[in-house]
Amino acid sequence: MAEKDPEPGYSLVDVAVGAPPWSPWLRLAHVMGYPQGEIGVLRRLRDWEMVLHLSGDAWIWWERLQASQPLPAGTLLLIPPGEVHAQSQNRASEHLAVHFDLQAQTDLDAGQMIDRLGERRLRADGLQQLCWRLNSPGGPVHTIPAVTRLASPGAWKERLMPLVRQWLLRAHNTPAARLQSAGILATAVHDLAAESESAADSGGTPEATLSHLLSFLDLDGRHWTVAGLARRANMGETAFRAAFCRLAGKSPRAWLDQRRFERARHLLLATDRPIARIAAACGYDDPFHFSRVCRRISGLSPRQLRQKN
Repeated sequence: MAEKDPEPGYSLVDVAVGAPPWSPWLRLAHVMGYPQGEIGVLRRLRDWEMVLHLSGDAWIWWERLQASQPLPAGTLLLIPPGEVHAQSQNRASEHLAVHFDLQAQTDLDAGQMIDRLGERRLRADGLQQLCWRLNSPGGPVHTIPAVTRLASPGAWKERLMPLVRQWLLRAHNTPAARLQSAGILATAVHDLAAESESAADSGGTPEATLSHLLSFLDLDGRHWTVAGLARRANMGETAFRAAFCRLAGKSPRAWLDQRRFERARHLLLATDRPIARIAAACGYDDPFHFSRVCRRISGLSPRQLRQKN
C-alpha cells in the first residue's frame, strides 16, 4: 500500500518484514557504474539492496508511483524486495551496491536475486521523497527514506567496503565473514532508521548529525583529528566544536583521547598483541607516546597495566 502524504511529491509505502529475530545475510557487494541514458529497464528484487552513490548523477524510477527520483552523489538508496523499479544515469557515475536479506535466505544464489522484467521507462522526476514503513509482527514500526542524503558519505563507504572485499575474494561464506557482515548490515539499517527518526525529532540539528556520525565512528588504525571529524560532519570547525561540547559535555579532543585510550586498554587486557601494534592500531604516533598517555591516565605503564590485570 502507498499512502500519499499531504505534501505533494512525498509518498509512504508499507513494507512487511518478518518477525524478529532478524538475521542479516550478505549476498553480494560490489562497486560499479550504471548504464548511461534517459531510459531504465524494469526489474524486481528478491532481496534488499542498499546503494551508496559515490559520484555522478543517477536516477531511479518507481513503477508503483509512475515517477522517478534523482540520486545525486552522497545519497544512499534502499530498495525492498518486490518493489518494481528501474535505474540509470545521466552522466558517468559510480555506486557501491550491497544485496542482503534481513532474514537469511541461504538457498538464494546471487544470480537469482533479480527478476529482469524487460520493459523500459523514461526518466520523469516528480517525486521528492519516498519512505518505507517497515512493519514486523508484534514489533515497532520504523520509517526509512528510500533515498537518504548522507551527512558523511565517506564514512558510509568505509563501513560498507569490507563487504565488497568479502565478495571480491569470495570469502563471504566463512563464519568470521558472516558475523562481520551481519554486524555491518544490522547497524547500517539501524542507523538509517535512527537518522530518519532523529531528523524528525530534532529538525536535523547539528547535534543529531554528530550523534549519527559518532555512533559508528571506528578509531582502529585511524589518526582522527578534530578538523577531520568536522569535515566528516560537513561542518565548520568552530561550529563543530560548539555542537560537540553541547552533545558530549567535553571537547572533541578530550573525547578522542578518551575513546582511543579505552580501545587501547581493552586490547592490552583482552589480547596478547605486542604493545607497539596496539599503539599503532589505536592511532598513537609511537609506543612511547602511548606509554606517556597510559601513565598519565592510569598511573601505570602499558606493561604494568597488562600485568596487573
